Amino acid sequence: MSLWAEHWGKIDQRFKAPEGLDCVKYVNRVAADNWIRYIADNFTPLQGHILKYPLQVDANGKVKPLAGFETFPDVGGKVLGAPDALTT
Repeated sequence: MSLWAEHWGKIDQRFKAPEGLDCVKYVNRVAADNWIRYIADNFTPLQGHILKYPLQVDANGKVKPLAGFETFPDVGGKVLGAPDALTT
């Protein structure tokens, strides 16, 4: 429970069953909300320090950055990193 509390900034009974649908939905909702807060023009504290990674996966399994977020807004690093041809 302490690991969950560290990442989420709170203790929640849902964390006792992380494989459960209720916990999964909660984690996804808060992570998505934290992403919205992270990219906002005005500072708003995050709940814990987990946020949704800015990716989307199409029906064919192709992974792309979210539209408009090819780089991270605060540091400018590429969301997808270097092309496979450079790293393999």
